[in-house]
Amino acid sequence: MTRRPTPALIVAILALIVATGGTAVAQGILIRSPQQLADGVVTGPKLGLSAVTSANVAQDTLNRNDIGDAAVTNRELSNPVFTAAVDGDGTVSSGQSVNVNQSLTHKIEQVGGGVIYDVGFNQDVSQCVYSATPGKTRRGGSLSPVLLSVEGRASNPNVVTVFVRDLKGSFFQPLRPSFHLLVVC
Repeated sequence: MTRRPTPALIVAILALIVATGGTAVAQGILIRSPQQLADGVVTGPKLGLSAVTSANVAQDTLNRNDIGDAAVTNRELSNPVFTAAVDGDGTVSSGQSVNVNQSLTHKIEQVGGGVIYDVGFNQDVSQCVYSATPGKTRRGGSLSPVLLSVEGRASNPNVVTVFVRDLKGSFFQPLRPSFHLLVVC
């Protein structure tokens, strides 16, 4: 006795063939233009690494909330800002400083009691603007009444020199204050 397939089995087999064939056809469709995509179909996790560059982003369309923490470093900014919180002994408070090179930073005692501080950074700051003000650091320091003048060091473009004078302008007996140095490029 030969058994024939039931109508229900035939319908099930046809449905299976159509379903698998439809998937195969869908997989063969290539996306050739943005008009083929609905808004919101492609999300961030589906983009490849470095798939979107600055050339793909319209000017003034991103804000700080669109960029992850530490995604852009100070070095990549068009006008970077560097800071140094320096104690009277020439030590830099790392938690209050940005891009300081500690190996280039030190206090220079002058003959007769004057003091000069060299503060080094991790890149050329010779074309930047400098400002220093007395201020306490996280380690303490002192708010001594002194005059601070700042200039770049010609022999090293990564170093800024801070000269300390007393309130009369003398280099000879100034206090050794802690200070904050701001460098804007």
